[in-house]
Amino acid sequence: MLQKEVQMKPKSLIILNSIIIILTVFIVSGCNSNNTIQNLDNKTQKTTITFAAIEAQRAEYAALIAEFEVQNPDIDVKFVNLAVDPSNMIGFATQADAIALPVVPVGSDAYTYLDIQPLAETDSSFDQGGYLPGIMDGCQVDERQIGLPYTASLQVIYYNRDIFDAAGIAYPQPDWTWEEFRLKAINLTKRNGQEVEQYGFVNLSSMVRLLGTMLNRDLMISDEEEKAGALEKTLSSYLNLVQLGYVRVPQAGEYPEDLESLIYDGKAAMWLDGLFRLEDYRNALGEQIGILPVPEGTRATARCLAISAGSVQPQAAWRLIKYLSEQDGPFVLPNEFSAHKAQFQNNVNRQSFSDEEQAVLKAALDNAWYGTHWLFATLNQEFDNVLADQKDLKTTLLSVLQLTPPEQEESFEPPFAFEVRSTPDDIPPGAAHVKFSGGYQLNSEVLEAMLKEFNQSQSNYYIDRNVSQEEADCFIGYQSENHPETYYPLTPLIEGDAESIALVGDLPANVLESTRYNGEILGIPLTTLTIVMYYDPVLLEQAGLEPPSADWTFTEFWEYVQSAKQEGIYGFGLGPGAIKMIFDTMNTPWGDESGDVPIYSFNTPEVKQTTKFLLKMQYEGVIPELDIDIGDKYWTWRQNILSGKTAFWMNITTSYLNEELKYEPGILPLPGYTQKPTIDGVLTFFISKNSSYPIGCWDWFKYFSGNPSVYQGIPLRSSILNSSDYEMVVGTEMASLYRNIIDQLAETPIEEKGRDTAYLKTGPEFWFLTTLGELKYGEGLDIPLQTVQFKSEAYLTCMLNMDGTPGENYQTCMKLVDPDS
Repeated sequence: MLQKEVQMKPKSLIILNSIIIILTVFIVSGCNSNNTIQNLDNKTQKTTITFAAIEAQRAEYAALIAEFEVQNPDIDVKFVNLAVDPSNMIGFATQADAIALPVVPVGSDAYTYLDIQPLAETDSSFDQGGYLPGIMDGCQVDERQIGLPYTASLQVIYYNRDIFDAAGIAYPQPDWTWEEFRLKAINLTKRNGQEVEQYGFVNLSSMVRLLGTMLNRDLMISDEEEKAGALEKTLSSYLNLVQLGYVRVPQAGEYPEDLESLIYDGKAAMWLDGLFRLEDYRNALGEQIGILPVPEGTRATARCLAISAGSVQPQAAWRLIKYLSEQDGPFVLPNEFSAHKAQFQNNVNRQSFSDEEQAVLKAALDNAWYGTHWLFATLNQEFDNVLADQKDLKTTLLSVLQLTPPEQEESFEPPFAFEVRSTPDDIPPGAAHVKFSGGYQLNSEVLEAMLKEFNQSQSNYYIDRNVSQEEADCFIGYQSENHPETYYPLTPLIEGDAESIALVGDLPANVLESTRYNGEILGIPLTTLTIVMYYDPVLLEQAGLEPPSADWTFTEFWEYVQSAKQEGIYGFGLGPGAIKMIFDTMNTPWGDESGDVPIYSFNTPEVKQTTKFLLKMQYEGVIPELDIDIGDKYWTWRQNILSGKTAFWMNITTSYLNEELKYEPGILPLPGYTQKPTIDGVLTFFISKNSSYPIGCWDWFKYFSGNPSVYQGIPLRSSILNSSDYEMVVGTEMASLYRNIIDQLAETPIEEKGRDTAYLKTGPEFWFLTTLGELKYGEGLDIPLQTVQFKSEAYLTCMLNMDGTPGENYQTCMKLVDPDS
């Protein structure tokens, strides 16, 4: 039986970081439902159910499902790629009988999932005591148990041992108290006059995540006057730390991530963040970064396995989620742990922590809280108002405590359309089952609607998106230079069909030719991503600059970025491909990559001259460190952009980073420079050599590829790119910019060496860029660049003498040449 914790009445929160990290790995697709089939060998009924999870975890779940089916021979489980839209929780529940939820639903959305309490109560083999303390709360919504937890992730206090040592202050112990935290925050703060040079604590999260346990304790007091007094005491203690400068929190207009520079600059003794960031912090700051539980109680988050309210096989689904909840993963974020005690103890990752850190993890999980009080969100908002001097704390608390709990959500009865979607077993009689995979750089919602329209508009084919690329009849992906034999030749489908001939003629000839092999067209290029120049219009205005024109030159670019430099603001923040663009545009390429094997020349006088110029620009504050977007420094590069510290920067056209900006950035083509397009940068439609229905695939492709609304990358078909409908989708300015980019691409030879060959460049370019990042203006360049040249030649020798593909060997060769890589 699932026990309810008395001290918490949880409503689960949607965790934003989980959503940003989940959105960067999903391959969106459809789903199956359940049915029952007859096993003719043993004459027993076999129940078929579907299970949905993110595509990236298919392989891990496949192994678990196989073992489950061995232990439960009466159940057959079909894996479904989870199509994710965090704003549509009902959409999750329509995709399968059982679902590994990316986020926990709130409000009426929770009623799209079964309350599994009755299933647990009637299962004598279920033992709630086998799970981590309190973790069941993490899968409760409005006192309904909508799932079983399978992983737990923690918020922790990070601390910098070097700062503690310098101050002569002992490290805290896992059982430390709020008073100990308060004193250490005070004693670790350093000032220069009135200016704080080092904060005792930086809060990258919310107030309630730090004080949640104490606030919940105070809110449980029955006497209203006593409750108000207790809350005032708790909040005043924290408020004083903030107002006196011992604790730094985001100010008006700031985001929590805006404060990360304080941590990376060694100006924060302690800070609150998720345990999944541990490696980021240690890679950037070293092993001196320690972890501690949050004093009095740590905020934790559970990931949940739920059963769709539309399932007609809840018992079979219950057996599956119970089994999966008792396993060691799969995990979505680094340093997540199994929700099951036995698996937690045996977890290899947990055992990799030191004994001291394992004690911290145990203390944190033993005292973790997973739910949230209904007043927490209001308290958090009102506390921010107090910080902004808009309200008095005592008056605010009295007002908040007058609020009444929200009414319980009424039971939600899912409509008929909520039923788990039909499966390929239910395709129309006589229709061929065509398996299709893909959707990256396409609008998934539009694609899904078009798929339904296509299936309804004809009876010859049923297009099914619930497949992996490996099993698909046709798919959208990147071309492999090493395996042309895996593609079905499209030439026979094109010849003699006026619509197909027109479609092919609609593409830049050089792009289409890149997919031709032995005279046969193997794929149809759909979209491309390209790197562009972004700018912050506010920073340009502050510098008294008008935005550049789209045909600006490289000389004009340097004039702009030097003029845009201000105190604490870089004129050019670099970005993907920036260093190569600069060397190429200044006619000082660091190598010749035209042949099958690149030839590098990192220590030539020309390369040294450009390197000196870049180091001078860095010294003058025009640009940041030259490897700013490499490895762990990527977070600093990203933060520079988000916090308004760079006027220009380079990035891909559909970067998720744009969605986090507080303004609409300007976009321009690269100045006087055209990137050489490669086959692995063009998303292409292919038909598998093993497809049974190539004509069905081709008809489906012609159907969806003509819709301007389906594209998120830059469409390569001229009629789409130049249409008024496409202008309506992306806007006139963006359409014009994209047309200029494709015009440049059409005039540039396609680099037909793809992703596998690109691994020949991985080691040399990594060593060159990281070496540039270590150099200082005025230092000698001969030895560092000679070292890069030596490593590069040794790397290429290794790669050319290894069996297998470059993609399989590059990491081994990098380690052999430079064990620190």
